[in-house]
This record gives sequence, C-alpha cells and structure tokens, in this order.
Amino acid sequence: MNVFNRFGLRKAPRLAGWSSKGPRSRFDELAEDGRFLQDTAMGANSIAAMNLSYVIIYVPDVPEALSFYERAFALRQRFLHETEQFGELDTGGIVLAFTGHALAAQAVPVKYRPLRSEDEPVGFELTLTTDDVSTAYARALHAGAQPVAEPHNTPWGQTVAYVRDHVGTVVGLATPMS
Repeated sequence: MNVFNRFGLRKAPRLAGWSSKGPRSRFDELAEDGRFLQDTAMGANSIAAMNLSYVIIYVPDVPEALSFYERAFALRQRFLHETEQFGELDTGGIVLAFTGHALAAQAVPVKYRPLRSEDEPVGFELTLTTDDVSTAYARALHAGAQPVAEPHNTPWGQTVAYVRDHVGTVVGLATPMS
C-alpha cells in the first residue's frame, strides 16, 4: 500500500518540489509520521496550518507561579483551575500558562527535568515586551527575579534585559520591534 492509500487519498497532493518518481519528499516524511492531514473544508489535501496559542511552563506550585508573574511582570491571572494544577495569565496575546508537575506527569507521557532556579537555564527564553525595560527590570528584581543582564541597547534597535523567574526560566524584557 502506498503512502497515499494509507490516508484514503486517491492521488498525490501538489506540493512544491514533490515528484512521485523523484527522491523521498517532505510529504513522504510527514505522511509516515502521521502529520499529513486531509483538509476537507478546502476540498484539497494540505498540511494543516498551525498557530502558537500557549506557552506552558511546568512548575511545582501553580498559584505561586501566577502570583510571582503578577508581581514581577504586572500580568493578570486569567484562570486558575480548582485543583490548582493549571492556571493562565492574560498576556494580551499568546496564553502564558502553568501546569503543576502532578498534572504534567498525567497529561504528557514523557519524562522531563523540572526547572529549578539553581540549575543552568534550559535553552529557551520567554520574552515580554514593554516600552519601559528599565522599570520592568527593576520591578522584576524587586519581586524576586534573579538578574541575568541589565537593560542595554541591541544593534537591531531594541532595549533588552534578562532575568530568571522563581523556577529558573529565562525571561527577556524587550521593547517591541519597530
């Protein structure tokens, strides 16, 4: 059975650079991974468009995380589940959420290393934009964030600063790109 029949397709989709006689295509890779979807709404086969909607940080104490981000970064709590294992902050865009380790262990079937402020940071940063980086940096430090880099200007025109939150996440504070 060919890749297309496995997904109930009669013919190959028209993807740039795809050839049924050529070398393995990106489509073949996606189809084998199960990431190829049939878009019935558009009447054609396509790769489903994705949007970044949530950034979720696994923490030992969700209410504490929400409180810290409210104090340090002036974000408002949007939601806290009655189990206190999941909560969200109002960021004005993409949802910043926190999941407790107990819920994360049930919901996500993969072992992970919990964030700890005394460990080296993991390889990502969460960036919040503001028109006043210096004041935001001072507020974060006053709330207990650990300093990483004081406010400074970048060659591309932003003012940026970096702190670590209560569990060690690197948080960038930056002026918006213009």
